[in-house]
Amino acid sequence: MNEKGIVLLTVIIIAVMLFAISGSFLIIGTKARYLNERYYENVVALSLAEAGVDIAMHEINYGNCDFSGWTAMGGAKRLSVNSFDDGLGNVYGTIVVDAENPTGLPHIKSSGIVSSVNGPDVTRTVEAVLDEHRLFEYAMLSDINITLNGTPYVDSYDSSLGEYNEDIAGVPNLYQNGDVVTNGEGDPAITLTGSATIYGDAATGEEGTIYMDGTTNITGDVSNQADEYMPPVVVPQDCIDAALEPSITSDTVLDAAADGQHHKFSSIDMASKDTLTLSGNLDIYITGNITTAAQAIIIIQAGSIVNIYFDGDVDLAGKGVLNVDKIPNQLTFWGTSATNINIAGVGEFYGTFYAPNANIFSISGNSELFGAVVAQNILHDGTAGFHYDESLKDSGPTMGYDVIGWNEVN
Repeated sequence: MNEKGIVLLTVIIIAVMLFAISGSFLIIGTKARYLNERYYENVVALSLAEAGVDIAMHEINYGNCDFSGWTAMGGAKRLSVNSFDDGLGNVYGTIVVDAENPTGLPHIKSSGIVSSVNGPDVTRTVEAVLDEHRLFEYAMLSDINITLNGTPYVDSYDSSLGEYNEDIAGVPNLYQNGDVVTNGEGDPAITLTGSATIYGDAATGEEGTIYMDGTTNITGDVSNQADEYMPPVVVPQDCIDAALEPSITSDTVLDAAADGQHHKFSSIDMASKDTLTLSGNLDIYITGNITTAAQAIIIIQAGSIVNIYFDGDVDLAGKGVLNVDKIPNQLTFWGTSATNINIAGVGEFYGTFYAPNANIFSISGNSELFGAVVAQNILHDGTAGFHYDESLKDSGPTMGYDVIGWNEVN
């Protein structure tokens, strides 16, 4: 009997110990599950908050700050997205996003809220700080492809300091920041042949490659993380509303002081020794093509700031364009559609081209450009250089906004 009692007691002790151990594992497992669920809910809430920032950014950059459907909250606009789902019926939570000062320099505050199965709702809130989007951050920016063929090179200088390669206190105004960037993911997305040289960085889209042949060279960094914002061109309403004037085909003078700032023409088609002289602050809308040939020339007078918007093709040959002040930021060509742009043998061109939908921007012959270019595809097979004006990073035109920083506030 004593032995049986001892065995029974031992069995009871072991059973109690196993029960205690299993209970401990059950508690640990329950706590682990709770922690995992809370971690998942926090991740979802943070993702929803970041999605709210994206919603506000899209409204600001692509919705023309209309904020249709948003609710006025003092000086802010608010949008609440309840029961946000993935389109497959899976509901993740609620997004509440505020855009403060939406018509100035916006400030975005966004919260993601997730209903928890094990406790109070989980809320994560982020604030985004924005800055104006500079259109000419790089020498060349394309959405698809960039090709440098033959002997061209890309470098940089700063027109606010002086002319290209000018001696400034014993230091030449010449730098290796002629960065070339494409969002393209082709194989290749950037092509260099002959002795083409990029004195700066080169970047492609995530899947893009760079092909180099001959004695080509890239002096800076090479990367494949480009995803640059290229907002569409908006023609000033005053230009759209202006009376349509006939094509410019002979000597013409436009002076903002005498003729007004805003103009609309069907085309520019000049040859022989025709001259178009532009003076003052002018916004000119060309609904058709822009063509200069033979000895024709467009002159930008000293002190002038000229914006030329165009719907058609651009073919600048002959004497091309003379920018008297030699400051690229004082002359901008704005391409509104899928056009073709050709710069051929015009000598020195000081100015910028922003044509995000242009099929091709082509530079050939002895054309030497000072400024910056944005287009779908860029081809440079000339014999001269392309000189990026670094002052455009600070003083160049802006359109839309970029997120320059964000932080979590809870």
